[in-house]
Amino acid sequence: MSLGRILISSLLVLCLPSIALAQATESSTKHSLQLSLGKHVNNLAVSKKEKQVVIKSGSNSFEFAKSGAVPGCLEVDLAAALEQFSYTPDKAGTGSGTLEVWLRIAKLDEADTVCSKGDCWGTYKLKSNAEGKLTSIEPKECAGSLMARQLLSGGDFSICLGISAPSAGKITAGSLPVTYCDPVVSCSEPPAVIAGYWSSTYSCTDSCEGDRNNESLSIYLTQDPKDFSKVKYVDTEGGSYSGTLCGKTLTYNGGGSDWIESGTITFDGKGGGVKHSQYSLHKKCCIGRCRDELIRLTEGNPE
Repeated sequence: MSLGRILISSLLVLCLPSIALAQATESSTKHSLQLSLGKHVNNLAVSKKEKQVVIKSGSNSFEFAKSGAVPGCLEVDLAAALEQFSYTPDKAGTGSGTLEVWLRIAKLDEADTVCSKGDCWGTYKLKSNAEGKLTSIEPKECAGSLMARQLLSGGDFSICLGISAPSAGKITAGSLPVTYCDPVVSCSEPPAVIAGYWSSTYSCTDSCEGDRNNESLSIYLTQDPKDFSKVKYVDTEGGSYSGTLCGKTLTYNGGGSDWIESGTITFDGKGGGVKHSQYSLHKKCCIGRCRDELIRLTEGNPE
């Protein structure tokens, strides 16, 4: 199951973030499909020692990949997919504990290094009872980053799964229920003026660290004077980002020395805003989601 979850993350991806997350609009049409994991997760031998499996594209195809268009969103409800996976300990009564799975994704021609250098799509923990029945998974949801959606829709990608189990046994996966949105259409709204300093109070849920609440940072937004829809910003955590502003909604991506982040900021036109983001950490291979409340401190001129 852990393996399956990782694959889900790669589809969603995360994360991500997180992966760079280009959000679809509220009116975007969503579609569902079942993604088969094929022979890669059929009676796969696992143990306490981590096992790495590299999966190359070619065995599966996605409906949205036929047109080459990048979907506006990509999501998997991992909790709902749990029943599609099974873990069978080699020795009866030894399955109690946690299956830990992590996933990294990269281009197809980077398959040789995807396990060490691929973009992280998170670490997932699946609880099992003594008979190996999978009872829960954390985190329960994943959402695909822009990078992941581009790789998946292009059809050329490689995925590395790292898996460890409470005891030696076998993992089998069925199919994953995937939801995706139509590609985001061109913007028809004039960009708002949002340049300046903003304060942010945020809360995050991390696949490795759990919840982090009421932390703060500051960001500085600039807009291209020739095209206000082109936005850049930096924050006090060392991140640097760029994106596109449609009306009062900024879709962005970027990151820092050890993370990639993407998401949207929706400004209310009254000095406030809400930021939804997804991120992935490379060294620890964690993904997370955050929600920020923004308050404008000073107005700035587009630069």
